[in-house]
Amino acid sequence: MRRACEIEEEELEKAGESCANQKRMVEKLHAATALAKRGDLSIDRAREMIAEMVAASTGKELQFRTARQWGAEWLAGKRGSTAKSSVSLYSRCMTGFLLFIGAVADDPIERLDESHFRGYRDHLREKKRTARTCNQALKVLRGWMKTAVVQGHLARNPAAPVPMLLETDSVEREPFTAEELARLLLAAEGSWRGVIMLGIYGGLRLRDATNLRWSSVDLAGSVIRFRPLKTARKKKDVVLPIHPSLLAYLKSLPLPIHPSNFLFADLAGKSTGGKSGLSFAFNAILSKARIERDKLRVEADGSRVVEGRRTFHSLRHTFASMLAKGGVSEGLRMELAGHKTLDMARHYTHHELETLRAAVGTLPNLK
Repeated sequence: MRRACEIEEEELEKAGESCANQKRMVEKLHAATALAKRGDLSIDRAREMIAEMVAASTGKELQFRTARQWGAEWLAGKRGSTAKSSVSLYSRCMTGFLLFIGAVADDPIERLDESHFRGYRDHLREKKRTARTCNQALKVLRGWMKTAVVQGHLARNPAAPVPMLLETDSVEREPFTAEELARLLLAAEGSWRGVIMLGIYGGLRLRDATNLRWSSVDLAGSVIRFRPLKTARKKKDVVLPIHPSLLAYLKSLPLPIHPSNFLFADLAGKSTGGKSGLSFAFNAILSKARIERDKLRVEADGSRVVEGRRTFHSLRHTFASMLAKGGVSEGLRMELAGHKTLDMARHYTHHELETLRAAVGTLPNLK
């Protein structure tokens, strides 16, 4: 009997607390209505009142994320599940955007609207960034906001309505001549000489070359087997017979202590961007070799138009170009470069190693 009375008292107490909470909720709603009628209900005050009502009814605080907080949280979620190069790109885009919006970065993300993202896109364009770079930044920010919508932090994606720019200013990569390649190798020192040779004789992308491990190199079989970083998720390896000039260079390097060691430990793991990045270092080698980075065309009015650009990726174009001049078929060229297969060449699913070796053998021995 006594226990029953205690239970009844507890229930009455809970009912009383519930009634008191409901009364406070009604009072706050009336207060919000009164403020709205007077035109004094600001976004910040409305947010505070909603948070107070949630706390009163659930006992939990309602969390409001600022743009800066959500940016840090989103990036943290990408680490470990996304390639480091992509995370680095996302971080640069995020840093640039938060700097652009200034004090708004420390406001709740609900404050962000289409004008902030359109303004940042146009800001990059005014800074002479290419349309491709502007679109890439916008794509990253769209993904950032889309995740906020999916997780319930926003009702809509404010970056989605902002259109991409037309990529009318893209510049083709200009291949190197044989004489320029010789000057480039002469100007390169240390690990860079080997990295450049991998570009010339294998068409490797910059970070594939700098991150190559000895476990991928079979000196006895004269072949390199590696998985390009760009297509790593497709789990497709590239098999590359080693050109005699490249083989002689690789045999001159000190043998590794362990197969997992990098060929070029001083360059491995570095990013391409920034003043300490790989691309900046390669441009310095171009200057030393007296090779102009841009191929210019002078118009009648005296203005200069960039027709072609020399970057490390130009070595990949040079590799394919030299194979073509050597009479190597398109299907073989694409397989050696690890390209996606064209419809007309889809039957090239595998080629005998000796056929690939003969194709690589058409490349010139640079002195």
